[in-house]
Amino acid sequence: MFFTTEKIISLSGVYGLSTENGALFDLRLPGTLDESSIGSPDEAPVQDRPSEEESAAEAAQAEEAFFEELELPEDAGEITVSEERFRRKYRHDGTVRIYRMITFNETQGKRLFLDVERARVLRLFIDDKEVRPFRTPTLLTPYTFEVTGLLQGSHMLAFLASNTYAGLPETGILNSNTASEDTQTNWNGLLGRFSLREEDPVFLSHAEITSSRAGVCDMKLEICSDRDTEAELLVSSEALAEPLRHTLQLSRGRKVFVFRDVPLSETVEYWDEEDSHLYEFVFDLNGKVKQEITGFRLLNRDEYGRLYLNGRRPFVRAESEFSLFPEYGHEPMDYESWKERFLAFRKYGVNTVRFVSHVPPDNAFSAADDLGMLIFAELSQAECEAFSSPEALRYYEAELFSVLREYASHPSFIGLSFGDRLYYPEEGLTEARKLLKKARETDGSRLFSIGSCLMPGINVFNRYDGDYYLGDPDVILTDAGVCVIRDLPLLKILPDFRGIDHFSGLLEPDSLLRLQKTAGEKKYLTGWQKYLAASGESALLSCRNAVEKAFLDDSLSGVSLFSLHDYGGKGGRFHGMLNSHLQKKSEGFSEPARFLEFFSAVHPLFRLERHAYEYGEVLEGDLYIVNYSKEDIFLPVSVTITGSEFMFTGGLEEKRYPRGRVTLAGHIRADLRKADDTDPEAPEDLFEPCEVTLTVQLGKIRSTVPLFIYPALIPLCPDSVTEADALTEDVMRVLEDGGTVFFTPPCTEEYLPGSVPVHYTPGISGKTGSPTYGLFCDESHPLFRYLPAFPQWDSRWENAAESRAVYLPEKIKSVIFEMDLREEGGNLSRLFEARVLNGNILFSGLGLKERILSPEARFILQCLYDYLDSYDFSPSQEIEAGELKKLFRKEVT
Repeated sequence: MFFTTEKIISLSGVYGLSTENGALFDLRLPGTLDESSIGSPDEAPVQDRPSEEESAAEAAQAEEAFFEELELPEDAGEITVSEERFRRKYRHDGTVRIYRMITFNETQGKRLFLDVERARVLRLFIDDKEVRPFRTPTLLTPYTFEVTGLLQGSHMLAFLASNTYAGLPETGILNSNTASEDTQTNWNGLLGRFSLREEDPVFLSHAEITSSRAGVCDMKLEICSDRDTEAELLVSSEALAEPLRHTLQLSRGRKVFVFRDVPLSETVEYWDEEDSHLYEFVFDLNGKVKQEITGFRLLNRDEYGRLYLNGRRPFVRAESEFSLFPEYGHEPMDYESWKERFLAFRKYGVNTVRFVSHVPPDNAFSAADDLGMLIFAELSQAECEAFSSPEALRYYEAELFSVLREYASHPSFIGLSFGDRLYYPEEGLTEARKLLKKARETDGSRLFSIGSCLMPGINVFNRYDGDYYLGDPDVILTDAGVCVIRDLPLLKILPDFRGIDHFSGLLEPDSLLRLQKTAGEKKYLTGWQKYLAASGESALLSCRNAVEKAFLDDSLSGVSLFSLHDYGGKGGRFHGMLNSHLQKKSEGFSEPARFLEFFSAVHPLFRLERHAYEYGEVLEGDLYIVNYSKEDIFLPVSVTITGSEFMFTGGLEEKRYPRGRVTLAGHIRADLRKADDTDPEAPEDLFEPCEVTLTVQLGKIRSTVPLFIYPALIPLCPDSVTEADALTEDVMRVLEDGGTVFFTPPCTEEYLPGSVPVHYTPGISGKTGSPTYGLFCDESHPLFRYLPAFPQWDSRWENAAESRAVYLPEKIKSVIFEMDLREEGGNLSRLFEARVLNGNILFSGLGLKERILSPEARFILQCLYDYLDSYDFSPSQEIEAGELKKLFRKEVT
């Protein structure tokens, strides 16, 4: 954290730059080489970007027409490695010399320092003489050099700046989001504060103010002196019970003074989630004054490891920040950019930002302080064997304590991990435990972890060391007292190609263009927005289910989203509610209000075993009130079911719902019977399926759940249809004789070799999720005259979704298909029809027979039977018998 200082002289401007091969450029600082157009093209682009005139013409078209007519150019080009991520327009790897003659008059009796807030590996030379850093530099903290007496008059100021990491743990650094080309890029240059700073011969160089116990705070002050002397210190603040006065004995160099248990004022207010109580501290050292802003919060865990903040249980709702900034190719250094970013996250209920394998700059912490946003940060290592080499241990130990020193006074900074997806061999784990112990002894005001989302390694699965663990708690056996934050599975949402036009900065959206090319090759572009909307609805529902399940797990301290916004690296994961520029996507699934229904501190949660019922059934479910706010809630709860001809009204009287927990409010029973379905003469259309809405109201807070009600029936296969689970000789004879066959095999790999399993949660990926983007129905198909109100994947498909999709020849069009953008993927079908030999077939991979006890499975199956027995069933496409045989376990002998 930077102090206010008497005199700061900016060094910004244009500098000369020379590369290792002697090329000369102009470089504007602060800035990166990319921002001054220095470097070579990163990789060949996937396709030519349209001209400004073409872009303007396209923008003028109606959106629907644009996507209906969108075609890729024939000369789209070959896929290159850069298309796995966003591509830099300019890239230079190596060491460069940055230089300028400066003329400066040093103030007599002052000390002079040069500060660079962020750089890669940086060395300073004045007139070819190297100046050693004033304190140990790292990639995540500022560089400071004392240049007292070296700049009087005119001198050559030169930096050697390198984005290669010889002698440092290069693999861990380049895999981390500090320097990964998949995120903010491995830029080179000087960013943020770049200036000269004058200080007195004796000055306060650093202050850390933290609080780990109620009513008191700790201060760690570093004072630099050019001689042995005595100094008078006065620390005053509205937050203190009384000013702190001390006479200090100083020696030449730097000396640290620690003041423990300094009493706070009885009126002090604690910094909290969305409550930014901050206080100014004034440090008077021998009459020279400096100020610092800080806040106090009490962070601890109970005996079960659950997180407590200021004596209450919050619930972490984290966004994973991968530091991907397509306009700049590096993280912003200014306050306003970070404030705007955090506010965009807050609209979706986020109260915590996890910086994955990265620590943000000072202004990010300041913005979080002001907004009451919690921050978890991580050292600059990822996907590597942690601490397994002397240079890695040496560097990351320095980085750890530099980060704590620099950002300790920010109350928003609540946790620090040693890295992301780390592997721990035996020797590395031993060193990590030692470092963890030192970190806790150094700073007792925040949480520490030896790693987030740990990867397999020796002892990792049998033991866990740390104050918190962020990842999958099912993967790791945690010790009692570990704060567990569940890492939610990656959402699966198709990319929004409209976002391509927003790229006007230093990164080109090659990974997005690659996916657009793949979509074009798969003939998906026509009607793309419908597919996007369907995948988004699927993902939203899957995310809601995962979050609500986590809320009901009392052992958890929170959840962490993979990311609310699109991630352009590692093949492109355009799964967000927001695009890469933090703009809300155009479809309804991305509305913040819909996300807030389940991703907020207070909301009613109605837990149902299912969403589908038959007329006359009784709906039963438990109603919970999630209250992770700062106050107890005293409100009545109302429950209504509306839609079609249904009307149910019920509720619970006002009662207390304590803060920091999820309370079972009561049990709700509702008779799902229409007003006139007891009339024996009621027309049959009263028993058509219908959708109703269950609404739970808690004060002004509303939560809605869709329900689907079906007629009670027992599906019967018509006599005109032969049902089969394999392509046997008997079935082949039926087809040769011109018959109709309905294939309904069990959804197993044994019956359908080579098929793709798709799951109840197609909106997520991972060990329990689907590799695809969910199912989609061709609404124009005549089947949907018999199967109404099933346009896309939602909760009405929940008992038909745990099934398999089969690969079809590209020429065969599906009635229900699986949306898939994997390049290795093919034409994946859940339901298709075709002519075979002299007969007709309908193939279902929906697993309806296996779920025959569910109302929607019975209803869908009967609709398929009705369709098969109608004149509408008349397939126009043909599949060869040999192609059909490849789908099944059994073939004709």
